[in-house]
Amino acid sequence: MRCPRLSDLPAPPLGKTGFPWTEESQPLPDTRLNGQAWDKISIVTPSYQQGEFIEETIRSILLQGYPNLEYMIIDGGSTDGSVEIIRKYEPFLAYWMSERDRGQSHAINKGWERATGEILHFLNSDDVLLPGTLATIAQVFSENPPIQVVSGVCLVKDVDLKEELRTKQPRAFDLKYFLLDREGPGQPATFIRREVFEQTGGMDERLHYTLDREYWMRVSLRCPAVQVALLNQPLAIFRWQSECKSAQNEAPYCEREQLLDIYFSEFKLPDHLRSLEREAYLTFYSTAADLCQRTQAKRKALEFFLKALYWNPRLIRSAPRFLLKLVK
Repeated sequence: MRCPRLSDLPAPPLGKTGFPWTEESQPLPDTRLNGQAWDKISIVTPSYQQGEFIEETIRSILLQGYPNLEYMIIDGGSTDGSVEIIRKYEPFLAYWMSERDRGQSHAINKGWERATGEILHFLNSDDVLLPGTLATIAQVFSENPPIQVVSGVCLVKDVDLKEELRTKQPRAFDLKYFLLDREGPGQPATFIRREVFEQTGGMDERLHYTLDREYWMRVSLRCPAVQVALLNQPLAIFRWQSECKSAQNEAPYCEREQLLDIYFSEFKLPDHLRSLEREAYLTFYSTAADLCQRTQAKRKALEFFLKALYWNPRLIRSAPRFLLKLVK
């Protein structure tokens, strides 16, 4: 489907201006310069109870001016007005559904299993694509056939998308660095070829906070020669909500620990990666103990410190100082 024009969409809510409310991306021509069709881009938006934000997400995708878009919304049975908003945009959707599911990863998998595009992406229902992102992605893929992943800069902004809190730079896909707790690429600004999905599979439905990180780790493992284009260009915005699931105190850390357990116990890692087990756990537990202490998750901070001590008994020297921080 060719993306609709601004005039085709429902009127924006009163007072909403700028992209994607009163502005749109410059439309691409129907075909590339060589006369060939643009690759189909399939985007899935998993959603649950995001009625406050989902319309902005939808419009940021539909107003990309891209000639070959397949856009699906997989809602988990929302009761907050999300479904009514989705219905407003139904003529422009390839597919949508609203039913109870097993969480975000399950919703993404349901969408990607239906997807028919050569390029795959998912965008959460509170995040936003920047103008012209799909044109940039399509051009990079079409001009560089060996490239399997394209990742750009992801802007992290406050809930109103007015204040920029930080930027996430694109990162190389290297399992060693993922295991050692290094930051991964910004998910909203990362797109993959279908062949990567076919080799790697879908999201791990056991995970809720680290599902995208685990996916990049699995891509690195299953596709060790994966070719990634890193773009020094903002492509998307991650909306930071203080109450969002990845902003809570303890649960994300517990799942990062689970992630290490999965990779060192369930996967057959090459020797050079398996040898990182001690360093990986020690790095994670030390970092998690410090972060939990700062966020007043004291019980979890102590638990992680004791686990770090298991991997490095010499940390006993710093125990009095750490315990003093906990009781302050």
